[in-house]
Amino acid sequence: TAAAAGGDGDGGAPSLGDPAYVPNLFGLSLTEMLGKQQEFYSGTGSLLFLQACFDWLRVHGADVDGIFRQSCLATHLDALRRYLDANHKRAHLEIRETPADVDAHLIACLVKSLFASMPVSPFKHTFGALTDAVREYAAAVDAADDD
Repeated sequence: TAAAAGGDGDGGAPSLGDPAYVPNLFGLSLTEMLGKQQEFYSGTGSLLFLQACFDWLRVHGADVDGIFRQSCLATHLDALRRYLDANHKRAHLEIRETPADVDAHLIACLVKSLFASMPVSPFKHTFGALTDAVREYAAAVDAADDD
């Protein structure tokens, strides 16, 4: 499987920063990713790849310390990203078939990498709303303290 391979996987396909790189999974917006998925899987509503990653982590990574805090080997992550991007139609199946003895940090880093590669963060508006709510609360507390 992809994660077990640990090597180059696809024989040296271009990486994200390379001008020859054409995104199929990494580097797409959520909308583009969902569009590609619907193209291949006739209108599936969820993001199968992310769902597969989180399902794998729930089963095999739940007891791992610092699952999203600790890093994995960058060479393994890059090789896995290139492999999955080249095989994007099967990426969710490759993750589901990943053996339990694979470092859970690699799968967690893969999820973080997917979000980091998006041209627009899907968390931007959510984080902004949360930040605004905290500021409003702090202002209300300050105002109450002044009274």
